[in-house]
Amino acid sequence: MKSKIEKLDQKIKKLRQELSDLRDAENKAKNKKFVGQCFRYRNSYSCPETEEDFWWMYIKVLKVDSQIHCFLFQIKKNGEVEIAPNHNLWNLNDINNTTKYERISETVFQKEWGKCKGFIKTAEKEIEESG
Repeated sequence: MKSKIEKLDQKIKKLRQELSDLRDAENKAKNKKFVGQCFRYRNSYSCPETEEDFWWMYIKVLKVDSQIHCFLFQIKKNGEVEIAPNHNLWNLNDINNTTKYERISETVFQKEWGKCKGFIKTAEKEIEESG
């Protein structure tokens, strides 16, 4: 026989799952309008001090289910390249509020992606030439 605490725990677990499912459905409906759109985000390490401490991170929203799936790339301040062909975001609230993400055209996104690929090719040549 289950105790009252166990019964309440089961009810709470069921209600939390129901709430989570509702939030997922709401976020999916709200965020599906971003599929195919491109954005850039002013990124930095944890404690930027000057404008030189920032760089642009670019994303293109590919699809939305319980998460937002994006193609992401960035060249960080130290020259480190990050490419994530299926980066997951939980929500795009910042994009909805346009506080941190800036919408850009597909043309701008592709131009910056071309620059990133060029950066990688240059690095490859330097490696090959160094022996």
